Amino acid sequence: MSNKFTDKEYINIVNDIIENREFEKTKEIVHHGLNRFDHCLRVSYYSYKISKFLRLGYKENPKSKQETRFSMNKNSELKLHGTFTVYAGSDIRLFENAKLEIGSGYCTCGTQIVCAKSIKIGNSVAIARDVIIRDTDAHDIVGKPHDKIKEVVIGNNVWIGNRAIIMKGVTIGDGAIVAAGAVVTKDVPANTIVAGVPAKVIQENVT
Repeated sequence: MSNKFTDKEYINIVNDIIENREFEKTKEIVHHGLNRFDHCLRVSYYSYKISKFLRLGYKENPKSKQETRFSMNKNSELKLHGTFTVYAGSDIRLFENAKLEIGSGYCTCGTQIVCAKSIKIGNSVAIARDVIIRDTDAHDIVGKPHDKIKEVVIGNNVWIGNRAIIMKGVTIGDGAIVAAGAVVTKDVPANTIVAGVPAKVIQENVT
């Protein structure tokens, strides 16, 4: 099966899968057999604004052929409360029974969001290039059982810098800033700046 769609085919797919502000839980978007997910929408050559809430594959350079991936497994759910733009080259994956809830803002090129259970992103959130947000370790450590999946919550007016990594179980408070390259393994208080590996508070009372 071809990996490319015409404009008409994309519009038909979008019309089939979107109703108001959320994707239907078990609706088949399109199945290419391209990966192990049951439902996969790939945007290679086009950028689409789905209803007025989600735009996938936005390109600063219209001639760019960067691919954007959005994958939903069985019974996964996406809830949108505002307008959110996903720039070209990003990869968003929802595992079986996972729930991704998004307020408003954007994620720029190369962002990866891997949701195994629950990720919540607030309003007016800015996510820079190559950021990784995960609520799962994805696998166990041999001989060391552990809780590999924990909810991630990102508050309102949060700015996450280039190549930062947000790990499982983290809550980022409103108005916080995550510096470029930071690896966030613990909660980030509201109105603080965190930096480093692992990330630590380097400034408080940021407004």
